[in-house]
Amino acid sequence: MTNHELDLSILKALITSKKSALEFVHDADPKLFHSDYWRFAKAILDYTKIYKSCATKRTLIEQVRKNESLVKHFSEMFDKVSMTVYDEKEYAFDLERLKNRYSEKLISDLRKNLDGSVDVKKGISEIQGALNGIKSVSGGKQYKEGTLRDYGKDFREIYEAKLKDPGYGSGTKCGYAFIDEPTGGLKHSELFLVGGTTAAGKSLFMMNMALNMFLAGNDINTTDDFRPGNDVVFYSLEMNHSDLCQRLIAALAKVPQMAIRDAKLTDEEKKRVSKAFSFLSRYPYQFSVIDTPRLTPQGLELSLNSEIAKNGKKPTICCVDYLNILRPDSGNKENQDWLLQSELSENLHELARSFELIMLSAIQLNPKSGDKEGSGEFGIKSLRRSTSIADHCDVLAIIQSRRNERSYPDFAISLAKNRRGMLTDAKLRKNFECCLIEDQKNDMNSGSNDIEDISGLVG
Repeated sequence: MTNHELDLSILKALITSKKSALEFVHDADPKLFHSDYWRFAKAILDYTKIYKSCATKRTLIEQVRKNESLVKHFSEMFDKVSMTVYDEKEYAFDLERLKNRYSEKLISDLRKNLDGSVDVKKGISEIQGALNGIKSVSGGKQYKEGTLRDYGKDFREIYEAKLKDPGYGSGTKCGYAFIDEPTGGLKHSELFLVGGTTAAGKSLFMMNMALNMFLAGNDINTTDDFRPGNDVVFYSLEMNHSDLCQRLIAALAKVPQMAIRDAKLTDEEKKRVSKAFSFLSRYPYQFSVIDTPRLTPQGLELSLNSEIAKNGKKPTICCVDYLNILRPDSGNKENQDWLLQSELSENLHELARSFELIMLSAIQLNPKSGDKEGSGEFGIKSLRRSTSIADHCDVLAIIQSRRNERSYPDFAISLAKNRRGMLTDAKLRKNFECCLIEDQKNDMNSGSNDIEDISGLVG
């Protein structure tokens, strides 16, 4: 069987066998296919992922109906695949061959890229990327398995450890009671999303969360005997490195950002900024800022591997600011926005689980024309169509947008999804001058459990 025959055989299984298609979605990836078939394979698998059944010629063409060349390509490809003679009993054998072919290509490409290379950092990154690519196709995407009976031993050990140390197994606190109390803190492998309209404060809120988790109760006045903190890597797809760092220093030192920008700090403010940098020089944890406007999930994976190789350890928290401007690995934008963002949220959750870190990101919500702006009840509206955007996250917070929002001294936000507990509403304190959103622990209420439809808001 030639390489192209192998691709066609697997594709035939994906359009004729629901079982094979679902298995492929679970433990493989369309990147296994030859470049001639990749886009077609991805369309098949996107359909199966959403509708849990095999794609038909009509449903595939409908996805790309606005692109005449793709309509023609998909039509011809479907006919070609349909004519392929294939025995379903050979599917597992051929899938393994497909995976091996992909791994061999990665190794071959790696050899070519490293041939004569003297850039050690780039070489390490490429080796890590190739290894992760091979690992990603060498087996199913299972993270841990076992029977409930077997879990008995783990349960006893966890329970006894919790009795001795109430903090054992707790998540990482983000400094906001309306999240920390109902969740017990965010845990490794979890994806947290914050949603809001344009200029609602998504990036600032996420930055404050990350800074709180980095500090973990320490502050610039802490000189020694630091409490355990967390390493953070913050990927900025929108704001440049200098502006984001100025925001972080303003928040850390609690001084006005504009005074930093315009070099108009008072003597007292200069002392606080100096103390902040002195603290950072001694603090044993790092807050890394990476300005990268054209990031993809695969690029994020490679960058994280590079950070781990450079620092000798993985970060506890990874922030991506923000999901809507993250680019799909394929570069294919034929799907509707909500489908692409659903795929990207799945990618981020997958990376959180594979790297065992906490992933923070944000989603842009756009109110429909005619909506009552500022009703104070901007919730998860319209996730009927795009429910998988929120399905892939563990915790979702929505920033409320009220009429004349700038006149309010508080920052209204709701916990709209929480896999481990109740939902809450909170009023935080705005200190935008210093790039701060501060907790008000006593102003927190239990929220509604209603999950409304928001796909029309995601843009």
